[in-house]
Amino acid sequence: MNPADSPLPAPRDGPARRAELRDPLIHNEIKKAAVWLGMAAALGLAVVLAEPLVVIFGGIVFATLVDGGARLLGRVLRIGRSWRVAIVLVATALFLAWFVHYAGSQIADQASALPATLRTQLMRLLGWAEHHGLHVDPRMLGTIENQAMGGVSQITGVVGGLIGGATTLFLILVLGIYFAIDPAPYR
Repeated sequence: MNPADSPLPAPRDGPARRAELRDPLIHNEIKKAAVWLGMAAALGLAVVLAEPLVVIFGGIVFATLVDGGARLLGRVLRIGRSWRVAIVLVATALFLAWFVHYAGSQIADQASALPATLRTQLMRLLGWAEHHGLHVDPRMLGTIENQAMGGVSQITGVVGGLIGGATTLFLILVLGIYFAIDPAPYR
């Protein structure tokens, strides 16, 4: 086949080939490719940095709440901003301590009652099955009870998740306090 008959243009050598990059059409396509690559990189960063970004955003939201409370107190109390922020933080700490104490005692009471409740419900279910003519093997009762208690042992995983959540909450609170005390450098 003759190279002149080829549907593709013959490759250029030297300065003429470098001039192709300056062609407006090629330059426009390079810009489009750079935008797409930049968007893909931004999306990848957002996925990788999702958790830290959520913590930072939570700190900003908490700081905004503290700042709003300090401004609201400023309408009533004619004291310095740092004192108003301190009052809001102390009130928040007292509220959180009360909430953790109240909710923690309720959760602990319910968690300690859970095994007995499961045993009682299992006995009721087996009694209902016997009443309706289903014979239940006593060995099966032990297997069912062990499986139910195995589900209760998953509470350790829940406790680990709670500790992780408490750590994240602590980070949000610390960031929020820093942002609320002196917001100017973070703006």
